Amino acid sequence: MKKKFLAAGILILCICGISKTRAEEETVQLTVPILFERGIPKDIKQVKEAVKELVKEKIGVEVQLVEILYNTSSSSQDQRQKSELKLLEKQGILFDIFPTVLYKEGFLPLNDLLEQYGKDIVDFIGEERMEFSKEDEIIWTVPSVSDYVSSFGITMRADFLSESGIHTEEIKTIADLDQVFETIKEKNPQIAMVCGYRTRRGFIDRLKAARILIEPICAREEDSDKLVNYYATEEYKEMVTMFYQWGEKGYLPDALPLQNLMGSALVEGENLFSYFSPCKPSIEYEESISCGMDMITIPLMEPIVTEYSLESTVHWGISQKCEHPKEAMEFLNLMYTDSELVNLMIYGIEGIHYEIQGDGTIDYPEGVDRKNVGYQNTQPWFLPNQLISYVWNGNDPLVWEKTRLFNEEAKWQESLFFDFETEDISEEIEKLEEIIEKYTYGLESGQLNPDIYLPMMLEEMEKAGAERVVEEVQKQWDADF
Repeated sequence: MKKKFLAAGILILCICGISKTRAEEETVQLTVPILFERGIPKDIKQVKEAVKELVKEKIGVEVQLVEILYNTSSSSQDQRQKSELKLLEKQGILFDIFPTVLYKEGFLPLNDLLEQYGKDIVDFIGEERMEFSKEDEIIWTVPSVSDYVSSFGITMRADFLSESGIHTEEIKTIADLDQVFETIKEKNPQIAMVCGYRTRRGFIDRLKAARILIEPICAREEDSDKLVNYYATEEYKEMVTMFYQWGEKGYLPDALPLQNLMGSALVEGENLFSYFSPCKPSIEYEESISCGMDMITIPLMEPIVTEYSLESTVHWGISQKCEHPKEAMEFLNLMYTDSELVNLMIYGIEGIHYEIQGDGTIDYPEGVDRKNVGYQNTQPWFLPNQLISYVWNGNDPLVWEKTRLFNEEAKWQESLFFDFETEDISEEIEKLEEIIEKYTYGLESGQLNPDIYLPMMLEEMEKAGAERVVEEVQKQWDADF
């Protein structure tokens, strides 16, 4: 009898052990951040629960979203962001998957995980972009599926343009803006004319990315294969001189470096006419929403894929501390491929936060608007694949197809295929980067007089070895091309 009870007890223990193992397998938990720009939506808990249920149903994994405010790229805000993340870690919140805007390192190599559980990601991104995501053949992070093209233009209030009778098709270059600002300012003396996309950024960050072939200073001389210091070119001098003149004419917002605002926020507050911006499909719609009024965007250069544009795209990776990398990759794959999940994370719950319209776009339900909606993510480009989401009513229904075409048709900067060896001039490059950091924001936002500060910058660059850097790059460039 005792043997029977003993056997029965062992059997029960075995069954319990099996059940516990299965339960543990069924409740793999992953912690993932979700980023918001202007505040945490009031219905965040509702949406987080919906995401948890959806992911559990699709791949058997329990996902805990952690909401984070992320609104800037300035150094002071970066420090604040790091402090907040350290506080989360002290609370025991460690992310299994996270984007590079939060952390730049601490990732698992993804090659094998992608091969086994993330093949759809590679299909969406494309082999060419994946090659540029490798570091010594190792893939640490994967780029988001979004526009990855360097584009540059200016976004302006449509009402002021119309009232002033300005023909936008005549605006081709930055120099053409001088007359536009003069005309608008005469009729609207109370507002500033222009700033960067953010007040703590220079006006031409994106334009420089297309001009400078090899960082930090090497650009091609016009109609030549000769490389020169971009900051010593006549083109650069003319631009920063014009920017300073704009400041002298009262075209720029007051106290630029003391703020850290989006240009769109200044427009919305009736304090600004225009700001330099990206120029891509749907940009006018996006900026009009951000500004709260109709905006017109004029391109000021041909779109091109650059190292800057590839690197500035948000990348996602799996933490070295992740205890369930297989399931993490399965969820990452879901964020790249599952439109139901993506729409939930961007727009919230259908019928509560949005409704599908007859043409397939979406809009607010009756009684709901931009001000009282309980959930909406205004930074959808931080997610891995915005291009499989719904299109909001008022935007071009074909915007995602046009974005894919925009990416595919853009030329790739030839220096992307140039393997530049920096070892012999690493010290010079470091010093040049420090000088660029010191001067260019002031020069490129119209705050520093280029008659004084541009020669100072160039003199410091010369002493730091700018000529040697250009010569070394030229030598390697000639050998490769």
